[in-house]
Parts: sequence; structure tokens; C-alpha cells
Amino acid sequence: WRAANEAVEQGAVPVTTRAALLSLVALCRTEEEAETAARAAALLVNSHPSRAVIAVVNPHSPDEHADAFVSAHCSLTSGGARQVCCEEVRLHLSGPVVRFLSATVSSLLLPDLPVFGWVVGDPSVWNSTLREMAALCDKILIDTGELRNPMDSLLNFAEVITSAPNAVFGDLLWIRLEHVRSHLISAFDNPEAAEALHRAAEVELTVPSAFLSAALLTIGWLAHRLRWVPESRADADGGHLFRFRAEDGAARKVKLRLGGASDGAALFLHTRKQGGFRVELPGFGQEVLPTIESQGFLTPNPAALLCEALEYPGREPEWEHALLSAAGILRAPQNDSG
Repeated sequence: WRAANEAVEQGAVPVTTRAALLSLVALCRTEEEAETAARAAALLVNSHPSRAVIAVVNPHSPDEHADAFVSAHCSLTSGGARQVCCEEVRLHLSGPVVRFLSATVSSLLLPDLPVFGWVVGDPSVWNSTLREMAALCDKILIDTGELRNPMDSLLNFAEVITSAPNAVFGDLLWIRLEHVRSHLISAFDNPEAAEALHRAAEVELTVPSAFLSAALLTIGWLAHRLRWVPESRADADGGHLFRFRAEDGAARKVKLRLGGASDGAALFLHTRKQGGFRVELPGFGQEVLPTIESQGFLTPNPAALLCEALEYPGREPEWEHALLSAAGILRAPQNDSG
């Protein structure tokens, strides 16, 4: 900062302003994840200036090691007369010293400013750390779309949330799915379509297999909104079959079909019923309720997702309900007889 001020006095660069509205703690396992966090922090300088503490943690290393580096991300304002700069502190902790992660991060936080934690990559590898970090952070952001094994990890993460009732979490995948939910709500907005959805006996969801987390969260959200109680689950036809009981006691089922990567980032919903609200869809050979197709919902820039997530420091009850509902579905008895 001294060098920057000297350069300003000599007229070499625009006036430099150091700014921070929050502390951002990024938890990473690899240097690649750390670079992702650093690029996101640099892009947020104008909208959400912060002190970014990027921790690269390797608890399984046989060697104990700790170091830290400080740098700055700067961005010119629209007029070009001033540049806004934010600090990045990059930590490397390996081996037994990892147990001091929380204390080390705590000493680097800016006083009297909100603290956001961000788990970069697969959040399941941080389950044992999240409760401890929750004590430091006003909110912890994860991305359940990064889970390598969603069938197990969503269930485990739901247990982390319920065991830490005062902790506040958010999910970047939930943000990516926002317009999918909006499309579904709009499609069944009129009373006739809404009644047909509530009385539907079967829902079919088709997604590429890489987007299993998105599918499970969507099914959890739908089941919670419709007040369906999970009864059993089974593996079927390259996907999964989930059975529910509706409020009126009627049986409901959801077929989750997993396609290949060539199918693209698309989500389809088919709701079937006997009579009532129906439309003909080419290629399906039967009458079904409207098909909702949402393209490209899994590819926004991490910085754009993070920017939106930082606007909401509080709890996200709709996501929590969807996650806990999905966990209840995964906890249902296995019944491979179909």
C-alpha cells in the first residue's frame, strides 16, 4: 500500500482506495480451487469489495507446513480516476497444523463486518470442519452441484445442518435452479393446472447424470410444496424411482431418469394424470401435462453466483426445506422390487 501511495503522488497511477464491505473466507483443497476463488474475489471488487482469506488446506499431508501470502486485487472505477483495491490473504496449511485453521482465519477477519464462508469444490470433504467454521461466519456458502456422490452426501450434509441449528448456510446450486423453479411455478399457475398437478399420480424427471444433485433438490422442493411424504425408493431403468403418499392418502411416484452428457444441461418435468388438464407433446405418444425445459442452468460464472449469494446474508428456508425433503427421500427404505 505504501508503494501504491507513492505511485499516486508521482502521478503514475490513479488514486488508490482500499475498500472492504465484508470478509470472504474461501476453503479450498487444491491450488486450482484457490485460483477459482481468487478470480471470483477479483471480479467482485466493485460490487462486493472484501478481504478475501483463501485457505488451501491439506489435512492428510505427512508434513506439517504453514505459510501465508498477501496480494491485492484492483479495479478502475468507471471514470478511470480511481482504482479500488481489495486484499487477498492466501494461506497454506498442511498436516497437523490444520487444527489451527479456525484460529488462524479468525485472526485475519476484519472487525465489525459480515463474514461469508465459501466452500470451493465438493463440500462433503469439509463436513467435519463446517460446524467449527460456522462459529466464525455469518453465513457459509456451498455448492451441492459439486458433490461427487450426491446420494450419500446430500443426506450427510442435511445432518450437518440439523446438528448446527444456529448456523446459516446457502447453496450456489439453488441459485442456478431459481429460474427452473420459476418456470415450473408459472406453468402450473392457473387453478386448472394446479389442481391437475396436485392430483397427478406420476412425475417423471429427466436430467443428465452429472446433474443428480440438481434433480434431487428439485424433487425435494416439489415434494415439500405438494406435501408428499416419502415411502420408499428403488433403482430402476438407469435411474431411480421414488414413491410418496399425498395428503389425501393417494400414492404418488417420481421417476428420475439419468441421461448422458450429450443430452446437455436440460431439465424436463412430465406430470401425468387421468383426464383433466392435458396437452399433446410430439414424440411422447401419450397425453401429459406441460413439459418444462430450461437450458444452461448449470454453467454461470462462479463470481456471478457468488455476487448474488452475497446479497442474502440470512437464512434460506425454502432451500433448507428442499434439502431436508431430499434427505427424507434418500432416507426412505430401499425397495428394489419396484
